Amino acid sequence: MTKAVEGCRKENEGLAESSSEKDECKYSIRLTNFVGPNAHSFSFDPLVRCWDKKNDSLPIYIGRYTERFNGGDVSAIVFRSKVVSRKHAQIYHENNTWYIQDMGSSSGTFLNHVRLSPPSKTSKPYAMSNNDILQLGADYRGGYEMHYRCVRARVELNNSWKIRINPYNLNEFRRVQELAVSGSTDNGPPECCICLMPVLPCQALFFAPCSHTYHYKCIRPTLVESHPYFSCFICRKYHDLEAPVEEADECLNDLLLHTTVKE
Repeated sequence: MTKAVEGCRKENEGLAESSSEKDECKYSIRLTNFVGPNAHSFSFDPLVRCWDKKNDSLPIYIGRYTERFNGGDVSAIVFRSKVVSRKHAQIYHENNTWYIQDMGSSSGTFLNHVRLSPPSKTSKPYAMSNNDILQLGADYRGGYEMHYRCVRARVELNNSWKIRINPYNLNEFRRVQELAVSGSTDNGPPECCICLMPVLPCQALFFAPCSHTYHYKCIRPTLVESHPYFSCFICRKYHDLEAPVEEADECLNDLLLHTTVKE
């Protein structure tokens, strides 16, 4: 029995190491719809792509959805926008840096509002940083129809969008639990950073993924304007409020058990 258990343990450790190596050999990039003030933009769901360091991966092509170029390559990024060229741009990773290159598009590629090259001219590669704003094309006919809108995306690199559990998250989770049960916490009630009034029981609250708490009445205009995305006023973390709910792993469950308030 002991040998069988030991064998299973080693097998699980081997799988974990293999999975860890697989994760470590990849860089990742996420494009999320950027909703700017008084600006139209093509709406799309968040897109995540990975770059394999061990293999000489091909560039990740960006273009307009067509019958020929329809994203059959799982790494390709395609949009049903008529202002995006069929083969508009490409992104790739080299020497610990992500690059964007315009492939001779007619309507242009913009990085932080700066056009990379003249129309129909291939640009040189430009380095991208976390939270850069990438724009493909320009609005046509005022952008009143969705398929005539340019694509604006926030660039997030190397899993930076993932929130990792930390002491602050756990402490705020415990404070909210205490607030719900007893109506107060050891350090006093937290404050809404918008109105600076205390957060109290029986109030409608918005608890951000980064664990910062707001009065729903205070934060509602911002949520409506930028839905489904939210940029926290306190830590400036950018969240997708419609991201799928992931099940907590055993480690996270153990941590949460220690923050449970006893009645």
